[in-house]
Amino acid sequence: DFGHLDYKGFHADLFGTIGQERFDPILEQLGGETLGVILVVDSTDPSSFPRAIEMLRKAKVYGLPIVIFANKQDLPGALPPEKVRELMKLPEDVPVVGTVATKKINIHEGVEELLKLIFKGVSGEG
Repeated sequence: DFGHLDYKGFHADLFGTIGQERFDPILEQLGGETLGVILVVDSTDPSSFPRAIEMLRKAKVYGLPIVIFANKQDLPGALPPEKVRELMKLPEDVPVVGTVATKKINIHEGVEELLKLIFKGVSGEG
């Protein structure tokens, strides 16, 4: 997937890929030119977390800021963001935002979290 974001004066190209291993070469190609990563996890399916952790590890190789979207918060059995953080053993400096992508709930908030991290890194505040 490919898209473009114009948000509060910030312009970015967005690339999306599903979490299957066969797409890993694409991640490696994009890594060198990427400013940040939004990793969307299915908060109703903890069995998918190990793959998400592997993708997170690959992104960290590039020193990229990362925000986790704990998606599907509207569905029964969805784990709250705090529980997703705990199960994925995420450090406190990785924001975890509860989202409902189909209804665009908290998507802007998550993007703002990522932009804060990107600008913090650019300004040297980190």
